[in-house]
Order: sequence, then C-alpha cells, then structure tokens
Amino acid sequence: MSPFHPMTHESLRAWDEYTSFLARLHESTGIDDALQLATEAIAACGLFHCAVISLHDGQGNLGPIGYHGVPKELIDGARRAPRVSKDVRESILREEFRRGQSYYVPVESGLDLNDIARRIPPQVPLDSTGSWQPGDELFTPLRRPDGDVFGFCSVDNPCDGQRPDQATLDVLEMLVAATSEHIQIIQLQDSLAHEQARFDRLLTLTGDVHYRIDLERRCFTSVSEAIAQMTGADPTEFVDLPFADWLRKFVHPDDRERVCLGPDDAERVHGDDVDWSVTSEYRIVHRDGTIRWVRDSSLAQLDDDGLLIGFDGLLRDITRSHRLTQALADVQRDYHLMVDKTRDLVYMHDDNGRIVYVSPSVEQYLGVTPEDIVGSHFSEWLSDSPMNQIAFDLVETQIHGQQQGEPHILELRARNGRLLTMEFNEALVFDDNGQVVGVQGVGRDVTERERTMAELRDSRKRLDAANTALKSLVAQSRARQERTVDLNRRLEEKNAELESFLHIVAHDLRSPLVSIRGLAGLLRRRYANQLDERGHQITRQLGEEASRLAQLVGDVLTYAVAGAEVAAPHEVDLHVLLQTVWSRLETQGLAHNATLATPSDSIAVRGDPTALERVIENLFVNAITHHSPERESQISVEWNRDDTGVTLQISDNGVGIPPEDRPHVFELFYRGRNADNCGSGLGLAIVKRIIDAHHGTISCSPNHPKGTTFTLRLPHNSPTQSPIE
Repeated sequence: MSPFHPMTHESLRAWDEYTSFLARLHESTGIDDALQLATEAIAACGLFHCAVISLHDGQGNLGPIGYHGVPKELIDGARRAPRVSKDVRESILREEFRRGQSYYVPVESGLDLNDIARRIPPQVPLDSTGSWQPGDELFTPLRRPDGDVFGFCSVDNPCDGQRPDQATLDVLEMLVAATSEHIQIIQLQDSLAHEQARFDRLLTLTGDVHYRIDLERRCFTSVSEAIAQMTGADPTEFVDLPFADWLRKFVHPDDRERVCLGPDDAERVHGDDVDWSVTSEYRIVHRDGTIRWVRDSSLAQLDDDGLLIGFDGLLRDITRSHRLTQALADVQRDYHLMVDKTRDLVYMHDDNGRIVYVSPSVEQYLGVTPEDIVGSHFSEWLSDSPMNQIAFDLVETQIHGQQQGEPHILELRARNGRLLTMEFNEALVFDDNGQVVGVQGVGRDVTERERTMAELRDSRKRLDAANTALKSLVAQSRARQERTVDLNRRLEEKNAELESFLHIVAHDLRSPLVSIRGLAGLLRRRYANQLDERGHQITRQLGEEASRLAQLVGDVLTYAVAGAEVAAPHEVDLHVLLQTVWSRLETQGLAHNATLATPSDSIAVRGDPTALERVIENLFVNAITHHSPERESQISVEWNRDDTGVTLQISDNGVGIPPEDRPHVFELFYRGRNADNCGSGLGLAIVKRIIDAHHGTISCSPNHPKGTTFTLRLPHNSPTQSPIE
C-alpha cells in the first residue's frame, strides 16, 4: 500500500489482511493452494468480490487456476475453451490501458477481447472514473524477473462499487507480486527436486558413488546407493562411518597412503583457494574379496567465512580402464617404434609445397611408395573437396606469414581412387638464419571417426525431429486421456442416477401391485354370484397379470440390488453351495423330474455366498424350465482351478439356445426364441451383474449333442465391499 495515501479504517483492514495473507502464503507448498489463497485474500482485503488468477504457458495454454466469487461452471468452461491467442494477450497489455503495474480496460473503450480487430474510438477518454460498469476489465499480470508474463489476475465487482483508484491498485499489485514471487519459488523448488532426482538416477546408471564427509566429526554424512555395488556393503553402513574405518575396512592396505583426501589433510586446503580439489586413484577391496580400482575426485566444502567444513566427492570405478591403460602401456613400451611407423604418416615439404620426405607408412594410405611421392606437390594428392582449401590458406599463413598453424583435416585421394580423411599437425622448419624453408607434419587417418561423427550428427537431427513428434503425440494423448476421464466420470454419474431410479421405481410399484392382487381376489370372492363366466375369467386374468407384474418388479429390484454392493467376501465351498440350492429346489417341487451330477471333491472360492447362491439357482431353474419334454432333465457341473482362479461349467440337456440368441442372452429383458412366457427376461442379466461384481466372467455355448453350457470364471482375488464398477 502506497504511503502517499491517507490511512483509513478500510486501508488498515486491507493492510492487516495483506500481512496475514503473506504469512499463510509462505506456508503453502503447492501452486494451486497459493493461487486459491491469493484470490480469497483479494476479497478479504476488501478490494473485489470476484477474482480469478490463472497461469499459462508461452502458447497461451491454461495452467493452474485459483478463483473466488466465480461459479465453478465458468471456470470449467474456461478450461475447455480454446487457448488464448497471442493477439488477445497482447491486446490486454497495451500502454493506453496501463495503470501502475495493471491494465484497466473500461467498457467505453469498445475493446472486445473476443474480437481484437475492433479499434478504440479516439474520442473516448480512457481515464474515466466513477462507478464500476458491467464490461469493465482489470488485469494484473504475473511476471518473471525478465518481464515475461506467465499469468493474469482478473477481478470484478469491486467492494466499493467504484472504478479502481491508486490505493486499490497498490494493494492488489502488491498481493499479485507476492503471489507471483512465491509461485516462481515453488517452480524453482520443483525443478531443483526434479534435477536432484535426475542426478541420482544418473549416478545409479553410471555406477558412480557420490559421498560427503563432515570434517568436524571426521565421518561420512551421506553416500549414494551405488556404494553397494562397488563395495558389497549396504549403504546404511556408511551413515556416520568414520573416515578411518573407511580406510581400514575397504581400502587396499598397500594404497591407504595414496588416499589424498581426508580429515588428516584438512590443513592443506586452508587459505584463499576456494577452487581447491584433488584426485587420487587407489584400490578398494569388495566384500567378496575382489579388487577394484577407483578414481576419487574431491572438492573442498567451505562455509561463508571460507573455512573448511567438509568434502564432496565422487568415486568412479576405473577397474576396466586401469587394466586397459596398463595393457596399452605394456604394448607401447615393447612396440613403441613399430606403432609410430605403421600408424602415422610423417612428411616434410619445402616452402613451395614440394614433398621432400615421406615415411614408409604412406603406402598403406595412398598405395604408393615414398619414391613415388617425393618431388610431387602436396596438392596432387588432395581430393576436390572444399574442405581442402585450408591447405592453401595455411601455406600463406605458415610459410609466408611465418605463423604456426592449427591442427586441420584434409581429404586425400589414394592411387586407386579411394578417399580418406586425415588429421594433420604441422610445425615450421627454419634454416640457420631463422627463415622458413618448409613444413614438417604428422597425419593420422580419421576417416572412420569423421564418418561416425557425421552419422552421429544426422542421428541427432533425426532424434530431435522424433522427440518433437513424440512430444506432440504425448500432448495429444494426454488431452485424449483427460477427455476420456471426463467422459467416464459423466458415464458413472449417469449410471448411478439410472440405478437409483430403477431401485426407487421397482420398490414403489410393489405396494399398488399387492393392492391390485388383493382387490382382484376380493372381487372374485365377494361378487362371485354376480359375475358370469367371462367376469370370473377376467378377474382371474387380472390376478395372474398382477402376479406376473409383481414378479417382474421383484426381478427389477433384484437387478438393482445386485448392482449396488457386494457383501464382504467369504470362503464358499462350491460343493456345499450346489447341494444347498438343489435341496431347496427339490423342496419347492421344481426339481422332481431332474437329476444333478457334481464332482465328488470340494473346491472353494471367495465371494458373497448369498449372491453366488442366486447365480446357481437361476442357472438351475433355467435348465429345468427349458428342458425337452422328450427326455428327463439332466444337469451336470464340472470345475477346475489354476493359478488365477476357478472355472465352473454348468451344462444341461434342454432345448438349447439358438446361435442368433446367444450374443443377447445376458441383456436386460431379452427373451429368446425358445423362451416361455413365464419369465421376466431378467434372470441371466442378474446372473451376469453378480458375476461382474465379483470381477469374473460368464459365457454360454452349445452342449453337444443337446442343451447349453454356461461357463463361469471367478478370480482368486475376491472383490472388496464396494459398489460395482
């Protein structure tokens, strides 16, 4: 708040609220929380009733949003709207609208942010004051230190009903500036955490070990996970491990004196040299007894006063490199002269470019003997490549200008036409008077290296293009995923509404159906003498239809309940469950002309016992009801278990299900060609709903030669007590 404005009760309140906001803002750790807190603070400070703060990227795509006093539907619509164009963003930040750090666009300006082609009438004063008008816009940008805008604060409905004065803008801009700074701190912290995780992953991949030593306690304070692979010891063993114990337990006895960095060397780094570092190589002994060479690179860790407080270091396993270096040293020691003669091309030419000496190795490069090439001009052995122009430029700078040249690359053409790329290092040759008389040099074949580097550059270009395409695909996939999640959420809400409606309708229809059946019976009994045969027939049909409708309502209610919730699962013995259901059907007289064959062994599944009984009973009743009059109804059950679950097959010898009906038998109210008129068409739909609730599957197939087989698959992992998904 500016000190040039008089302090009023309202301004003191705004200042108190702003101070409270700063304290709460510094405690927030998420961008969404910070934005929401800022919008609420705008209202709490008595500035504006409505506030929205949104972030965006450089392309205008919306990011996190905080809002207060604005309907959520409006914010959701903004998220789904096309991204804000660059022209619209720039139209907001025009100098004629600037007020302090904010931009005020009065409705009189005629500027429509949805149609930036409209121009501002020059006769309209843009500094108009007075009451806030519908259509007035006030934006305060969120800026980075370099001035780039990465978000906007938009407000409406001022608490005092007036267009913004300087005192209001002061508080608003201070609040937005504090929010912007805190968001950037959060972003930096997130980036730092990301880079630290990336650094840790890099160390894990490379096998390098990062460590830190505290000088005062003379022990390790942290060691990365890769130490386990290098030493065979658990990383927890190195927490607070004294440096002397590190030497004693893990460093080879013959190399302990070679370890240059440690608490005993601390006095070596006192002074003004803050870039002090040291590298040493020594052997460590793995827990399995193997020996490993490591390179230990350490940096001094100084406090604000420049005093040594510890060391940061990196251990790198160089066992293989050390062995290769040693082997190479042995080869170079034994064959140094031979390697030089066969590998490098040594030559000399005079100040006119005529070759006066060339080593015998020229034959392997150009396919000619030294005698063939001596006396020729060096340009005779160069190709037509533009890169060779540097050879002629060097003649001017080296011989005529008497300046040493830099290493350079030329393309040569051998006698057989083969092209090869060579890297040359040259030095001037002087006579006794100090005059340049020629150039001597050494050439090395780098054809494969240059070819590999060219391929690497091409691969990098292709990789960059592929990365760009991949980023685009990822963005598109993310957008599609977000749309899919939103559609799934809406679908779940609609399913829940339909299921609730189904339950309520089925429940509320029971009472009038009971009344209809009772009234039909009462009519037959009380007015039996007054009804003719047709009247008795109608009352009987009325009762029967009421009963059928009651059964249908009951099945609908059963279907709704079956999809509401699965009870806590129990271990269910299938053999016992089958016998229980069959006994009940025999008691009810439904199974008097049917037989059941089940395995003699027992098998258990986890599930809701009552629900699974309903599944088995529905399948048994279907098999009995749709049996062939030509033969006795026979039902057989088989089961087996594997690593993932239990498969149950229930087969009958009934009339079967026509092929064209099988894809639809589990649909609501579907009645096949062989179905009678006594059912509701919901039995198999209820069965499938219960099996789905147990995360299982059910299917049907023909049972040759006659009948149908239903195959149920129940997984070992039982469902928890939760609504069906």
